[in-house]
Amino acid sequence: MKHNRKELLIILTVITVTLTGCNSTARPVSDQESDSSTTPAGEDQNTGIEAFYVIWNGKIEKFDHSHENMTGILADITSLAWIAPRGGDGFNFTSSEMKETDNPYILESSRALSIKDTPIQSGCPGSWIRIVRNGTVRAESATAISGGKDILIYTQNKSAFLAVQSEDLTLWTVWELPQYGIWLDKETGIFMRMAAGL
Repeated sequence: MKHNRKELLIILTVITVTLTGCNSTARPVSDQESDSSTTPAGEDQNTGIEAFYVIWNGKIEKFDHSHENMTGILADITSLAWIAPRGGDGFNFTSSEMKETDNPYILESSRALSIKDTPIQSGCPGSWIRIVRNGTVRAESATAISGGKDILIYTQNKSAFLAVQSEDLTLWTVWELPQYGIWLDKETGIFMRMAAGL
């Protein structure tokens, strides 16, 4: 019995020394290496978002792409834009196509693009967010949303409406997202409080 304890003690000592030795030979990671190794894939790459506009409490604010990862709302909107045309898993959204002039939310968000100084007053009730992308996403791409340029989401009562601008910029496809209006209002409020201190 004593022999087995002695062997066990030696084995544990060897393991401890080996593990400690492994840790002591590890070189420290520089700040530059740390930044590149901890950044999720694609996060430091251009996501295609040039800017985005948010209406909250009747005022339209413009934000550049540096704010996009603040709360994750833009990633959620982009995900909804991918899911909406595909449906499934309980997402059976109805869609329609319209011109910019046929929808007051699309029209107002388009007019806001030309205004350099924000905030400005909004004439539309509820909240909306327009994501302005650098270019169009082609429909044939494996990761494409459904093809298009900008994305707009807005609330009407308890529903949200998601609109994706066509690749040729002439039409918008609009999906009704039942019950998503409450979610959008809450997420927009969280974002605005964090980004603008409201």
